[in-house]
Amino acid sequence: MMNTRELFIFLPCENKKRMRKCLVLIFFLFNCMIVSAQDPAFSQFYACPLYLNPALAGNVECGRASCNYRRQWPQFGAFDTYSVTYDQSLPQIKSGFGVQMLAFLPGEVIRNYYVNVFYAYQLRLAEDIYLRAGVSGGMKIDDVAVENILLPDGTTGTSEGMVDSIAISPDFSGGLYLSFFDKFYGGLSVAHFSNTVDDLAIKYTVHGGAEFPLDNNGYYAISPNFLYQHQGNFNQVNVGVYALLRWITLGVWYKGNLRGGGADTHVICPLVGLEWRNFSLGYSYDVNISGVGLQSQGAHEISLAWNFCIYVEKQKRVLKAIKSPRF
Repeated sequence: MMNTRELFIFLPCENKKRMRKCLVLIFFLFNCMIVSAQDPAFSQFYACPLYLNPALAGNVECGRASCNYRRQWPQFGAFDTYSVTYDQSLPQIKSGFGVQMLAFLPGEVIRNYYVNVFYAYQLRLAEDIYLRAGVSGGMKIDDVAVENILLPDGTTGTSEGMVDSIAISPDFSGGLYLSFFDKFYGGLSVAHFSNTVDDLAIKYTVHGGAEFPLDNNGYYAISPNFLYQHQGNFNQVNVGVYALLRWITLGVWYKGNLRGGGADTHVICPLVGLEWRNFSLGYSYDVNISGVGLQSQGAHEISLAWNFCIYVEKQKRVLKAIKSPRF
């Protein structure tokens, strides 16, 4: 993430004739940086588990590959988020690892990329009580594509002598996740706690829930959940419930973005998930019911995951995957 001083390195403001254009560019880039100073967010929180909490890395019986796509506010040019993740259980050492690549594209000028590796360790505290602790490390890449800046007179940032700027900063996060009686679960995570380079604030997440079976076979269940996130002046309170109907998951979340000063927004997010053999597919849609969201056309989100195993059956050892929603 660039700071204001770095902006002037490539802004051509050496004379009064160009000063007006420079002011327009500075105002435009400043607003873009405000957007990129906050992490992108998914509505299917648990469908992107490592991004939610590093402690969930490898919380599968074997291996998992997943991808996520979110398109937000298409009426205003769209904010796109892409994620590709692979994580693996390591039962011999009661651990799991993973790697994730995530791209956040809030328009065509500012582009944010995150590349991280994850490690988590699982500890059995007592009968049916498990604790996972995880960390992640990597880098955040901020890219400014000035050729996509279009000024009021029809010129672009490139024609005004600006050059692309790329800033790379280290990124570290950590988290804990607890499950007990194979019914209740919860966790907390702290993201970007090492960040001293750019304007991206530390993000705190607290999440939890329970799963109450409705039959003896575990095919049907009700699962209430909550999630709270705080980052800078951004506070989001989420409460929701899943209905597990064998291979179908139906859910609905309320998402309240509490900014104060009349800028609060409220979202209702219905979702549906399908599970078939080792695959799971989810779709959700954010219905904005207040603020700018009424004209934004909400947000579409799709997730796809594949659970697989790389071990030979005779050599296979299993580390218990503790309770966690899929979407």
